Amino acid sequence: MLPTAISLDLDRIHVINFKIFYTNNHLGWIQFIENKIKTKLKFVHIYEDRLFVFIDPDKFDRANRQWHYYLKSRRYRTMYHVRLIKFSQNLSQLIKNWYVNIKELKIDMESIGSSYQITITAPKNLRQFVIGKNGVEIEMLASFLDKCIAGKQNYQLKIC
Repeated sequence: MLPTAISLDLDRIHVINFKIFYTNNHLGWIQFIENKIKTKLKFVHIYEDRLFVFIDPDKFDRANRQWHYYLKSRRYRTMYHVRLIKFSQNLSQLIKNWYVNIKELKIDMESIGSSYQITITAPKNLRQFVIGKNGVEIEMLASFLDKCIAGKQNYQLKIC
């Protein structure tokens, strides 16, 4: 199956064109999760065995409650780790929502020609959480940016 592409403009200040690719397998996951949380999804990003689900901010709290209720009521664990993320039109806010559990997280974006420097500033005791075990968390974020940013946009992630 050929993947389908959808373009989304996620940041008004730094104009980035996001391309979301999905296959029938992705559509199956979208339908499954939409049925469980009873709301439409903005888009889904799949990284290895993890599924990132982006939801409108006004529907996020309800969807999150529905998803946690589903997780508590089931008898078996699914193979995939699913993370619900609050959608934002602003790329820095979207990255901040990626790390929803870190309240003091600061995201700074600087445009340098056709590239972006994204600086993630976390409290000293939570820097490892931003990076993740063996760098997995930051690798998932980098994969999201690689697969979703279209065009000649480059980026540099910097963790302080």
